[in-house]
Amino acid sequence: MMRFACGPASSVVRWLLGGVALVALLASGGCDTAGRTTDAPAPSVLFSSQPLKADSVTLSQIDAGQYAKLAAGTTAVLRTQEAYEALWVDLHADRRTVPDPPSVDFRAQMVVAVVLGERPTGGYRVSVEEVRARTDAAQLRVAYTESRPGEGCAVVQVRTAPYVLVAVDRTGDLSVLEDEDVSFVRTVETRPC
Repeated sequence: MMRFACGPASSVVRWLLGGVALVALLASGGCDTAGRTTDAPAPSVLFSSQPLKADSVTLSQIDAGQYAKLAAGTTAVLRTQEAYEALWVDLHADRRTVPDPPSVDFRAQMVVAVVLGERPTGGYRVSVEEVRARTDAAQLRVAYTESRPGEGCAVVQVRTAPYVLVAVDRTGDLSVLEDEDVSFVRTVETRPC
C-alpha cells in the first residue's frame, strides 16, 4: 500500500490528479450543450460498424411568422397542394384576406411545416436547421430549433404561435415517404437579451 505524507509532495500529487481529471473531462466532450436541450433520445450504441447513408436534402424557406392560428402546434410533411393550401389558410386565419400561398411544385418538392403552438409572449422563434434523408431507406429526419427569450428580456406581451414552412426536394425514395418514416427532432435554445 502506498502512503503519501502531508507536505509539498502530496499537494503535487493532488494537483496532478486534478489535472488528469480535467483533461479527461475535456477529452470526453465536456459540457458543450449549455443552454440547449434536445428531444432526441440518448444514443444506445456509441459506435456502429455499419455507417448510415444519409444526405442533407435541399430546402428553402417558404414562410415564417409569429401568429399562426394553431394553438396546439403541429409538425407535418405536406405532399399535396390541397394539404398545403389547407394549412396555409389555418396559419393565416387571423387576417381579413388570406394571401395566396407561394408556389410549390409538388411533383419535385414537398413542404415541411413546424408550428410551435401558442406561447405566452413574443420573442419565440422556430427554424428548420437541417433535413436529412436516409439514402438506403425512405426515411426523413427534420431537425428544428425553438428559440426562447432569456430571463428578463423585453418582449411584446401578446400570445404568439411561431411557425416555419420549408420546401424540400423529393429525391429517390422520398417520393413514397409515409408519415411514420418522418422524425422531427427539436432543440431548444434560450437567447440572451
